[in-house]
Amino acid sequence: MDGRVSVRADERERDAQGTLLDFYAEPGCWRRFTGVGGGAAWLKPDAFIRWGEGDLEHLSFVEVDRATASAPTVARKLDLYRRYWQTGREQDRFGAFGRVLLLAPHDKRRAVLAKAVKRQPTDAQRLFRAGLHKDAADLLTGRAS
Repeated sequence: MDGRVSVRADERERDAQGTLLDFYAEPGCWRRFTGVGGGAAWLKPDAFIRWGEGDLEHLSFVEVDRATASAPTVARKLDLYRRYWQTGREQDRFGAFGRVLLLAPHDKRRAVLAKAVKRQPTDAQRLFRAGLHKDAADLLTGRAS
């Protein structure tokens, strides 16, 4: 996990822009669930973050992309998130399913990630947000446009 994501969230908290409620890095953020065919499946995000701001709470799974995974590998990861979302387990636990932030090192890679999101079923596309590493704090706190 890229520690800069946690540092940026801490900076926002110090600037009185909200509260970092929880930060779980791997493996503490991993989720086990029943996969296709009834076998155990693991969702392994790089981090899970709960950010509070007034009455709002932002939940985010974080994937720090280093532009090394192939497009099919990225697609399989997004499929895994979608299958986990469909279980309803996260919604039972937190009342909502967190947005999956796909943080890319540069615009070209962000475009690759966004294309992978567009290949997801329409109802699942809203789960994902492709952005840049440098914009992580804005994405985590809902300040990104």
